[in-house]
Parts: sequence; structure tokens; C-alpha cells
Amino acid sequence: MKWEKLFSVLLASLLVLCIQNTYGEISKEDYCDKLWRYDIECAIDYMLSPDELQEISSIAEKLKGSNCKQTAWNVLEWVDKNIKYDYEKSSLPPPEVKISPAGVEVYNQERYIQTPSETALRGKGICTDYTFLIAALLLYNGCDPYVVNMTFEGGAEGHVSAAIEINGTYYFLDQHLPPLDPGSYYGKWLRDGRKIAEAVVYSLKGEDKMDFSVDFQITEKDLAKLEEGMNKIIGDEYGLRRDLRLREKLPVGYSEGKILTLIMENMADYYTPEFRREIAGYIVDKLANEDSLESYRSFKLDVDVSGNNLAVKLYLAR
Repeated sequence: MKWEKLFSVLLASLLVLCIQNTYGEISKEDYCDKLWRYDIECAIDYMLSPDELQEISSIAEKLKGSNCKQTAWNVLEWVDKNIKYDYEKSSLPPPEVKISPAGVEVYNQERYIQTPSETALRGKGICTDYTFLIAALLLYNGCDPYVVNMTFEGGAEGHVSAAIEINGTYYFLDQHLPPLDPGSYYGKWLRDGRKIAEAVVYSLKGEDKMDFSVDFQITEKDLAKLEEGMNKIIGDEYGLRRDLRLREKLPVGYSEGKILTLIMENMADYYTPEFRREIAGYIVDKLANEDSLESYRSFKLDVDVSGNNLAVKLYLAR
């Protein structure tokens, strides 16, 4: 599905502010020195400084992959498992900034932007906190992060997400697995009842183009390759032999069997060939959490598309 008509994308080397950045009679440097905790544009230099990157180095080093695609998956997986959404903080009123000849005043200071190290230490945060932690972990590992600031139609409060470019396509790294291409990301918000009105991009490399028309559609060929990858993981990592005879009724030669079913919500929409291997491992991990796969000797896997979902059925036998 094409989304370019639904987005108004501003290409810029600076991220739009969440609050009004009318500096008045003070310089931008003085403004940011006082407001980097409350203003996204000002926060960039502070949050992604060499000193701050060093603070999260022990985490980042464990997440480095053989390339930025693997690193991005590792980072998002770690954040998904280790950082919780801070609903109490999100319920606080957003900060308000007033500039006068006397200087800058900030009201509602409790809802400030955490540094990446603070978010990692606290284990919780809101969208801005997630974004800068993900961006810092990527940047430490030599990958170029993007910060995307979004507004929604109808006056709903905006949202901020990290993103990364891989082979010419941007993927949103927004708190939870998997990474999403722009079209799938737009559809995710539509299902949540919000339509993105504008997306403004901050790039550490300067101006760049983000194409929101990219929305990969899964095919039968993709489904077969995904299933093939999952078969290989189950065989290699868990030592099971594939037996195509396995069905609801246990074939001759087995004493006991079990069927695991799993509905991966919206995964047919979220699937992209770029992350096929990682998504295959992610789904197998979900199945392994349901039962001890090593205790069986044979398996058969069926993966089908059901609407936006992936329906996974794993036949196991002893």
C-alpha cells in the first residue's frame, strides 16, 4: 500500500521540537543549555555525546552484530526484554516553556527526557527515552540512527521513534520487535486509532530522504522461505528430525505427540525479507517457550497467513 500521500515529510538535519523553539532574545546555545531535558532538538547533542555513549558501552558491546541489521535486531530485542513502559511518567503533563527577557522558565518539569544511561539503569521510560537509548546503542556500534518525531491528526499527543536505514529502506525500531518498514508502521498506528499527520526526521548524516511508500507485502514464496528457515533452526538447534507424516493423528512408530499452535498477531504485515532469518528465530523461540522441544525426536511445521497474522502449527512426536 502506498502511503506517500498520507505523510508530510520534512527533510532536515535538525529534528522538529516537541515544544515551541522561539528563542527570543537568548541564543540557541543558552536555550539548549537550559532545556536539553525538555526539547528533542536540544537533547540530540547531549544524549548522543561521546561521554554518554561511554556510559552505555557495556550494554552496547554485547549487542554488536556482524552488521548493522543484526545490531539493530539485537538492540531492539534487548530493549524489548529489559525496558518497560513508564505509564506513570506518561500520565504527567508535558513540559511547558516560557521565554521572556528575564530568561527561560520550564513548567511541569517532572516529565523530562532521560539520558540513555538513565533509562538503562531505571529499566523504564516513555517514547523519547526509548528512542535515545536505542539511538545511542546503535551509534556506539557504528550504525547511523535516525530519530523520527511524529504528530497525529486530531490533536493527539505526538510520538517519537528511532529508525535505521538498511539497504535503502528505513525501519522503525519502536520499543518492541520486530523492526517495521514505513508502510507497516503507518498501518500499526491506524489500527491503534491514530493517523500520522506529519513525520519529521533527524539524521546525524544531515539531510536524507525517507520514503514512506515502502510497505512490503508477504508472498507465498516469502512464506515458504520463512518456514524453511524455521525448519532449519528446529533441526539444527534442537536436534529434531522433520517428518512430513505428522498430523493430528500420530503415525505408526511414535508413542506420544503434541501440537503447538501460535498466532503471531500482525506478523504477516510486519514481515520483511530483510529480517527473515531473525523473524524465523523469533517465532521458534516463542514455540520453544511453550514446551521443551529437545524432548521430542520429530516435528513438522505449518505456517500460514491469516489476515495480517501468521498462524503457526508445530507437530511434535516422541
